[in-house]
Parts: sequence; C-alpha cells; structure tokens
Amino acid sequence: MGGRVSIPDPVAEPTVDYDRHAIDAYVLVLGAEARQHLDALHERTRSADATGLVDLAGPGEASYLYLVLTLGDIRGYSTRLHLYGFGVDRRLATDVERVAGSVAAIIVAHESGGDTSNVMLAARSVASSPRGVPVALIGDDVLGREWTQASGTAPIFQTTPSQDSFSAALKAVAKEVLSSLRKAAPSTAPAPPPGSRPWWKVW
Repeated sequence: MGGRVSIPDPVAEPTVDYDRHAIDAYVLVLGAEARQHLDALHERTRSADATGLVDLAGPGEASYLYLVLTLGDIRGYSTRLHLYGFGVDRRLATDVERVAGSVAAIIVAHESGGDTSNVMLAARSVASSPRGVPVALIGDDVLGREWTQASGTAPIFQTTPSQDSFSAALKAVAKEVLSSLRKAAPSTAPAPPPGSRPWWKVW
C-alpha cells in the first residue's frame, strides 16, 4: 500500500504469535462514513498503540486511514484489530479491490447514500474470493440488497445508522473473526512452540 507511513499489509486470516502471545486480525472499513467512525473510535479509545489514527495519503493523494484497536487480553492472548479505512474516492479503487480480498472481515459504513462504486467493487472482490469474508453493514435495506447481489453473500450483521451502530458492527465482525480460530483445522495450523498449548485448544 502507498502512503508515507509503514503499516502491515492485511492478511486474510488472524495471525497468532506464540512468542508475544498475540493475535492480530485485519479489517476493512469502507464507505462514505468510514472516516467519521474511525475518527470517533480513535477519540473514544485513544489506543496505546504508537501508530494512533494515521492518514496514509501523501500530498495530493486520496485519503485512507489506518487504526489499531486493542481489544485487550483474551484468554491469555493480546488481541488487536488492524482497521483500514477507505472512503468513496474512486482513486482508491485499486487499493479497495486488493484489500477487500485480503482481509479477515469488512465493515461497510455507507449511510448517507451517494457513490457506491468502491462498495460494489469490494463486493465483487468478495464474490471472487475462494473463502467467505464476513461483512457487517451499516446502511439501508437497498444497500444491503445491492451488497448481497454483488457479493453473493448476505451480511452477517446489518443495522441502520445510530450512535451505537459502528460499535455493534465492530463487535459482530470481531466475534466472527475470532471464532474462526476455533473452527480452523489443526492440520493446517502452524505448530506451537514446545510446551505451548495450540491456539485451537486455547480458544
């Protein structure tokens, strides 16, 4: 990804670091209200992570955001969500398409209508993905139907805009993403260090 700050590239599955006892998951926040919600989330949480809320755009570039949300210690593992925020600027289309196919989950925050090109681009990227990508959607029923038609999959969570809608969407995708740790086949999981419990038994 572009920008002037080095950030981790998103990956589709939560990563488990046994040495640090840490879990990291990567989530795309997409839509006209993506910045609004990430700004508000940053103000509420004031994450201890050094990055804070970062605008990755260089001079004259379309704005997109990065925020690390620390969920705290969950069953002995420090757990973080890496949130990548994209608005409706069509100059972001290439990055939207790439990131949508490379994250563990997506939150669509497109509440005020207007240009849905990037949202539908992400939906088509999800449709072409060989795996399921859980999606939480904040918007009206029309947008929900358009997303389902373009992606081939209904959102796991949908709500209309409210003061608590983004928090509810975050909780929904966090629950879904972390539950994937329990569902993962041990035969495909990385082997833990000697003496460590496999994460599929921790979870």
